[in-house]
Amino acid sequence: MKILNVLKAFIYDRIEAVEVLEDGHINSSVLVKGRELYVLQCMNNRLYSNYLDELEHNYLKYRAACEKLYKNPGEWYCPDWIKDREGRFFHKDSDGNIWRLYRYIPSDDQHGACENTYSIGKGLGKLHKVLRECTDIKTIGSTAHLHDLTYHYDKYRMQDSSVMERIEEIDRFILNNIESMLSITVPEGGVIHGDAKVGNMLFKGGEVIGFIDLDTLMHGSLYDDIADCMRSCCIDDRGDVDSDRATKLYCGYEDGSESRLSEDEISLIGRNLSRNRFMLGLRYYTDYLSGEGYFSGSPAQKLEKVRALYTIIK
Repeated sequence: MKILNVLKAFIYDRIEAVEVLEDGHINSSVLVKGRELYVLQCMNNRLYSNYLDELEHNYLKYRAACEKLYKNPGEWYCPDWIKDREGRFFHKDSDGNIWRLYRYIPSDDQHGACENTYSIGKGLGKLHKVLRECTDIKTIGSTAHLHDLTYHYDKYRMQDSSVMERIEEIDRFILNNIESMLSITVPEGGVIHGDAKVGNMLFKGGEVIGFIDLDTLMHGSLYDDIADCMRSCCIDDRGDVDSDRATKLYCGYEDGSESRLSEDEISLIGRNLSRNRFMLGLRYYTDYLSGEGYFSGSPAQKLEKVRALYTIIK
C-alpha cells in the first residue's frame, strides 16, 4: 500500500503489478508495470538525505552532456527521472523515506554480455567521453572517500569496540598487505562514475548503451573506474586477471574514449585493480564489524564478500 501511495505522488498511471528487483548494495528498487514500465527506488536515507540538490544537479549535467554527444535515438541511454506532482525528482513520504522514479530501460542479460569485454571497455570509454563534458559535477560528502584507501583503513582501525567479533585471518591479511596497497597511487583530474561495474551498465545486442546508478558521480581518477569495471568482468574462476579479457577491454576503452593507454598506464591500472579489490574488502569488513549498514545484506553476506575478495587478492 505504501508503494502505491508513493507512485500516486509521481504518476496517474494505472498500476498493474509491482515486482521486487534484486536489491542493490545501496538503494532498494521495484519494477512497476503500468502503461509503461518504471523503476521506483527507495534511496539510502543515511547516505543521500543531505545531498538531494547535488544529486539533481549532477543528473541534469550528465543528461545535458548525453544529449549533446549522442543525438541518434538508441545510441546512448540516459535514465529518465520523473518529477513528482510538486515538481521534485525526490519525493519524501510521511515516514521520511526518500523515493525516486524513472522509466525502465530494457537491457540484455548482463552475464552473457560479460564475455564481450571489448564492448564493455568501449562502453566505459564512451561514458568517460560524456563525463569529460561534465565540468561542474559536485562530489557529495557521503561518497567523497569512495576510493580513498587511507580513509577506509583509518575507519577500520577505529573499530575497537566492534558490534561483531573480529576474524583473525582477515585482520592478519589486512595487516600483511596494507603497506603495499597504500603505496599504489593513481592520478586524479577527471569526472568518474564511481561504481563502473558491469551491473551498472545497460546492454543491447552485445553493446553497452548506457549506465545507471549515477549517484556516485564525482571528481576522481579514471583508473578507479577502469579497475571497478575490470573487477566485474576480467577475473577468472581462480581469482586471477584474465589477460585476454583485459586486453580486449583496454582496446575497447581506447576506441570508446578516443584516447590511448600507454604501457605504463596499463601496468598502473593492473596494480590499482589489486588495490581497489583490497579496499572494497576492507570496506565490507568494516561495515560488518561496525554494523553501520552502508552496504545492504546480512553480516554473513558481508563477510562472504570479504572472503571472496581477499581470496582473489594476489
